[in-house]
Amino acid sequence: GTTYQISYVTKADSSSPELAKSIQKMLEKVDLSLSTYVDTSLISRFNQNDTASVADVYFTEVFQKSKEIHLATSGAFDPTVLPLVNIWGFGFTEKQELDSFQIDSVLNYIGLDKVQLTEEGLLIKESPEMQLDFNAIAQGYTVDLLYRLMETEGHDNFLVEVGGEVRAKGKNAD
Repeated sequence: GTTYQISYVTKADSSSPELAKSIQKMLEKVDLSLSTYVDTSLISRFNQNDTASVADVYFTEVFQKSKEIHLATSGAFDPTVLPLVNIWGFGFTEKQELDSFQIDSVLNYIGLDKVQLTEEGLLIKESPEMQLDFNAIAQGYTVDLLYRLMETEGHDNFLVEVGGEVRAKGKNAD
């Protein structure tokens, strides 16, 4: 659902095609877990009330970090806002003519404290209308994953950017 760019200084013994494949594989795994733009992703299936889906490591990490940030911000950060995002026309539906009653009714489905992830990786939500949207954290998380991948592959000088989120290490080649 966004753009990315990775710049790095290559080593003489570096295998760029293999690194490119590793990067692509990582991005695909993240999309299949966290992207609301992929109908078959874990988050999309959770949002569609698929009770058979089990959270993977990416979903679990982002969910737990979201809980931490939610608590630290007294609820200001809340990835359960997708129903509001949609009725205001910023998501997957057209903007609706709204009144305070409609907004208040949707607010019943907002609140990360109303969603739990069991140790078995099952998502439990107070209401089937509740939906998650990790777009506010997923890009930064993806940058961190790619940063770790670059380090694991032995790169010391690189810049990773996903959707405007940036992380760098080392020196510029110039």
